Amino acid sequence: MAQVANLSRMLLSKWRCELPASDQSKSEGNLHILEEDLELYAFGRLHPSKTPDLKSHLEACDYCRERLREVSSFTEQIGELARRQQALTEERRREVRMPANDQAFVRILRPEVGPRGEARILETSKSGLLLEMAVPVEPGVELQVQLTDTMAFAEVRHCRPADEKFHVGVRLIDVIPFGNPQT
Repeated sequence: MAQVANLSRMLLSKWRCELPASDQSKSEGNLHILEEDLELYAFGRLHPSKTPDLKSHLEACDYCRERLREVSSFTEQIGELARRQQALTEERRREVRMPANDQAFVRILRPEVGPRGEARILETSKSGLLLEMAVPVEPGVELQVQLTDTMAFAEVRHCRPADEKFHVGVRLIDVIPFGNPQT
């Protein structure tokens, strides 16, 4: 019988936490879910092996359910702040972006020259382009972007997955028009 009690204490010790004296009377032996585990659970990042025991404990413990509500509420507030910050960042662009839908050919120039591939220009601005490409390109890579009457040299600033392709933001280094100049 003593072995069973020791085993129970050992299994439950992973949720042992120190509570303020005012809260100790509410608990049975101070056995509650650790704050870190509650946060991981709220973010959906708790290790799957811990989830069944945690859920079982939450069903039986009002105190931990309330703490989980508080953590979840805080998590939602942080997420909302992050979304607002992202919206503000996007609105503070230095230049107006114009939508586009032009075919282009792209070649990596540095760090190593690569083969020419197709791309689509989705947006343009005075100092940059947003390209849609079939392959990802690391930030810092230098590209040659060729259109029908223009060649541009650019540096990759970011690359993000977009459906089955990638959106590649580039900063223009130089733009060279070619063909017959119009008078």
